[in-house]
Amino acid sequence: MPRAGQVLLRQDEPQRRLFLLESGVVELSCVAESGRECVVDLVLPGEVFGGLVGETPFGAVAREECRIVGAGLAELQGARDPRVAMAVAEIAQLRALRLAERLRDALVLDAAERVMAVLSDLADRRSTRTPEGRRVDVSITQEDLGRMTGCTRETVNRTLGPLLAERRLLRRVRRFVVPYSVPP
Repeated sequence: MPRAGQVLLRQDEPQRRLFLLESGVVELSCVAESGRECVVDLVLPGEVFGGLVGETPFGAVAREECRIVGAGLAELQGARDPRVAMAVAEIAQLRALRLAERLRDALVLDAAERVMAVLSDLADRRSTRTPEGRRVDVSITQEDLGRMTGCTRETVNRTLGPLLAERRLLRRVRRFVVPYSVPP
């Protein structure tokens, strides 16, 4: 069982396996030639990461203790149930869609809207319903939000103030809450 901080995949190294995350959280990130790191995605339980073709364009690190199951190309091709191939294709399509949305957001949204988009996406994928809204059940720091939105931590800090003041976002016991409706 991988522990928090353990490297699961290294960027640009061949990796011919897919991994199903059963529990925990895995961070997918890449480092640009400039040395700047960005978080591409967070893998949550029930989601798949890795790759079957070529070099991995990202690294994967366990953010907390994880339980992971892996399968190689031969194992997937040998699966007797065609639903396995359909499930893998669907999961890959969902990840590609999420990455395309992140790219669109980075190109057209301001910092506040990018922060809200990332937290709303996480709330859609892993949250607890509360009377005020959906509490994101993943520990996210300002540094994490910066690496996920292409902003500096300082910009995220300046962005959170107005979002919290306007109650477009709530902070409860070290977790963010995305309200059900934004006040007028």
